[in-house]
Amino acid sequence: MPQLNCHSYLQQAEQLEQLIETKKMLTAKITKNGLTEDTLMRYNTLEEKIETAEVAIRIYERNILLFDCQSVS
Repeated sequence: MPQLNCHSYLQQAEQLEQLIETKKMLTAKITKNGLTEDTLMRYNTLEEKIETAEVAIRIYERNILLFDCQSVS
């Protein structure tokens, strides 16, 4: 179980990093070309995915810490 949590945690962290990089590129594009309906929708979608990944990471962190605490006691 802890290995699965660690593996999933690392996958989510990598995905979050990729989403943040994509958001940076999209922000640069918006700054350069202006905001369009399409870029606004893409930006909002990225924001939702980032929030979801952040929540998943917090859950995995909690589960990993919980398992560590249980294994110590």
